[in-house]
Amino acid sequence: MRHQGGCHCQQFSFETDIDPMLIVQCNCKSCRRLTGSINIGCLYADTEVDFEGETDIYEFAGGSGFINKAHFCSKCNVWLYNKPAPEVMEGMVSIPLDCFDNTNDLAPKVEI
Repeated sequence: MRHQGGCHCQQFSFETDIDPMLIVQCNCKSCRRLTGSINIGCLYADTEVDFEGETDIYEFAGGSGFINKAHFCSKCNVWLYNKPAPEVMEGMVSIPLDCFDNTNDLAPKVEI
């Protein structure tokens, strides 16, 4: 199934022909502070998603203590995707559920 989405101002977009390998609801304090709520992330290999647009990067320690890289739109500041620490999920990317244009068929399978 084709999935696409992006930021609020439409400066950044993504698309993929693959369903997420896993959809995770994260309740850690880092995610709650970044989003103002829980975070529901759709996990992909970073080679499975095409990204277009400029991002700013914010590095932070996740619940594991390892450094994650959060990518935000450089214009509207929407959190677009996260590159988990390589020590935890090498080559993976997590896209917040709310960045997808259509979320009808996407629901969390795991909660941490």
